[in-house]
Amino acid sequence: MLRSALLALGVVAFATACADSVPLGPDAAGVPVLSLSAAAGAVDTLAPGETVQVTASLPRRNARGNGQPARWSTSAPDIATVSGNGLVTAVAAGTAVITAENNMASQSVTIVVATGASAAEGAQADSAQPADSTAPADVPDTTQAPVVTPPVSSGGPAELPRAYVDVAMPAVTGRTIAVAPGGDLQAAIDAAQFGDEIVLTAGATYVGPFELRDKGAGSGWIVIRTSGALPSPGTRVTPGHAAQMPKLVSRYPSEAALRTTAGAHHFRLIGLEVTGAPGQTWAYSLLTLGDGSSAQLSLDQVPHHLVLDRMFIHGLPEMAFQRCIGLNSAQTAIVDSWVSDCHTKNMDSQAIAGWNGPGPYKIVNNYVAGAGENIMFGGADPHISGLTPSDIEIRRNHIHKPLDWRGTWTAKNLLELKHGQRVLVEGNVLENNWADGQTGFAVQLTPLTDNNTAPWTRVMDVTFRHNVVRNSAAGINVSARNAYGAGAVMPTEPAQRIHFYNNAFLDIGTNATLGTNGRLFQLLGDLRDVRIENNTALPAHSIILFDAEAGVVQTGLVVVNNVFGRGQIGIFGSGSGEGSASLARYAPDAVVTGNVLIGASSALYPAGNLFPSTVGDVGFVSMTSGDLRIGSGSPYASVGANHDVLDAQIAGVRQ
Repeated sequence: MLRSALLALGVVAFATACADSVPLGPDAAGVPVLSLSAAAGAVDTLAPGETVQVTASLPRRNARGNGQPARWSTSAPDIATVSGNGLVTAVAAGTAVITAENNMASQSVTIVVATGASAAEGAQADSAQPADSTAPADVPDTTQAPVVTPPVSSGGPAELPRAYVDVAMPAVTGRTIAVAPGGDLQAAIDAAQFGDEIVLTAGATYVGPFELRDKGAGSGWIVIRTSGALPSPGTRVTPGHAAQMPKLVSRYPSEAALRTTAGAHHFRLIGLEVTGAPGQTWAYSLLTLGDGSSAQLSLDQVPHHLVLDRMFIHGLPEMAFQRCIGLNSAQTAIVDSWVSDCHTKNMDSQAIAGWNGPGPYKIVNNYVAGAGENIMFGGADPHISGLTPSDIEIRRNHIHKPLDWRGTWTAKNLLELKHGQRVLVEGNVLENNWADGQTGFAVQLTPLTDNNTAPWTRVMDVTFRHNVVRNSAAGINVSARNAYGAGAVMPTEPAQRIHFYNNAFLDIGTNATLGTNGRLFQLLGDLRDVRIENNTALPAHSIILFDAEAGVVQTGLVVVNNVFGRGQIGIFGSGSGEGSASLARYAPDAVVTGNVLIGASSALYPAGNLFPSTVGDVGFVSMTSGDLRIGSGSPYASVGANHDVLDAQIAGVRQ
């Protein structure tokens, strides 16, 4: 069992009277104990079958006096389970987030289950590996690429989210309010109290706009659900479930079908279809949680504790939409849902976008199709002073653009962060992106503040791991700042602490109809602490392309244990030669070692890398089918992405 610095063996002191601490149960006798705090960001690694007792210290009361004991949940019960008193049991390889939450706060630990992990490996291994790594086995063959322990940057590794949204199903303790077809849904919402459920008739259409309003103090949730049959929680709905859902539409294209008012909280929507009204040709938004305008100027106005569960939220194929979901709230989840046909022409459109809410956010197990940016945080400045969207979990989503949108709707990228911190992007399939409104990068990480009205804007602590990016004109663009030169708009801090780990990139710049940009990573400006580790890709153009103003360099770049095809120019910087020359110019303290660089010249790169001449020399399982696994007999088998872990993370994601 690998132990983080936060893990303490022995007796844990009981929490003070003003906090909630789960007492240890009899099943925890002799079990190691992990004690959490709100800002810990704890990580622990277990082998299958191992256990750890997690304890939390949560505040019991706020001004409303509605604190409750901790509720425990796991994001992946097939990987790690948790009992009602916080005893965690590792099940199978992968990553699970264990969360303790009451009405006041939440605390979490990321549990990494890795085969071969054991207590004997000790703290030294824990500090040397990234949070979700398993050290590859030693291979005596002298042609084996060295597996390098990445150095710890002075800036530290990317911090994982500090809080995760609990999506455990709330109990219905009050009334069931049925709204028949043609009934007054808004009146039912206004009459509902915490603990009540509102049941809408499957197949019926309810014409809004409708508002979720602040109910004041109280405990429990208000559930608004379909009368129809849905798959069980944890299973994504599809358009095929629409017949089992009531439909919500707005009579006005300028108003969302469903929105929150200031301070609304503890609403869970289950199995509703939200879409555009027939005959309309455009609409701004379909569903807005929180307010992105200057009407929301303080945190006490922000709606919170909102869950969209097994929802079908979509535009219409011929209709222009600016946005399907506006996400400017707190403690909000979108799970097991289908969000699609979010598109327009000659302007930005998003399936999910937020900029004026603090988080945390959970976006897990959804299909997400948007033309401009499928998912975006930032892009407009927050109206709440000092606010940064934080603690964002984007996991197990199929993030996709239909190819038949080309030429009809304006496309930009699949995921963009212009403002955000502590972001975990894990186990997603990001698919289909082409050069159109931008140059074709699937992922854009670029701090941007409009006219410097939010100088605290940042993109930092981003963990991008166990993802597949496929069929895109280019891979990842990371810009330290949005622009350079006289009069440029710049945030106060460059992008920093960004970790790309165990990802596979397939068909990057190889499809001429999508665009042949072909850059795998484009790193611009004075970035800090970017780590590119255990990834596999065969880009068409370049591995890393650098650019910056004269005299600007990045610090803390780490590129280790990857399998990369050189493409046309490998690692290259504007105005510099390939390999070491560009590294010296743009990233002078970079660590680039332990990599397999196919087709590159050893004379041009730092020592400690290997240089097979062709992809055929590497031993990929099947180049023709795009299977970039490396056969066990290859001397490079322990380098690049771990496809066993990767496949487990994305199993069932692509539908």
